[in-house]
Amino acid sequence: MLGLLHMPGLPRDPTAPPPLEAILLPPPAPPAPIAPPHPAPVAPKRAPAARAEPAPTAHFDRAAGTLVFEGRGKQEPLPAAGQDRFSVFLQLVGLVRGNPQRYATPGATETFDVADTRDLEPMQVQYVGDEDVDTGHGTVRAKHFVRLPRHANDRRRVEVWLAQPLQWMPVKLRQTEPDGTQIELVYRDSESLH
Repeated sequence: MLGLLHMPGLPRDPTAPPPLEAILLPPPAPPAPIAPPHPAPVAPKRAPAARAEPAPTAHFDRAAGTLVFEGRGKQEPLPAAGQDRFSVFLQLVGLVRGNPQRYATPGATETFDVADTRDLEPMQVQYVGDEDVDTGHGTVRAKHFVRLPRHANDRRRVEVWLAQPLQWMPVKLRQTEPDGTQIELVYRDSESLH
């Protein structure tokens, strides 16, 4: 299960169940090693904005090699490894599964071409070290990655912790908004986490 752990400023009834629950399937068997620097990418087709009406959308036309930004009349070449903001973290899982030794020393950085609903820009994700993550049922050692700022005024922080016992899937995700609000998801249940 995933649980929303912390949203400062919002009252929470301590007897209420966690605000977010999901059943996660067991992790898949480990894949064969993938050649660096980037394996065949996770290939999104659409990246709609979830907060706007009508939702602006980016369409990934891999056959034509283009990225079309609906509502903006904008189109540009689609890099072979182009991702949306969500799938980039799944792509990171594949990279770590394929070569976990690359992330033995903090500072290893991956650069991805990432589209949102307006633009395509590089996103850098850096390995910052191993940490113990408390799952509520014990701790698990995980590799901690941070999305680096995209520009000088980028104050949103996105972090992911990938755990080997979960086949390098996320054991924890955290997004910190510019106003300090944090949304944190932590893996809560597994038949065999260690």
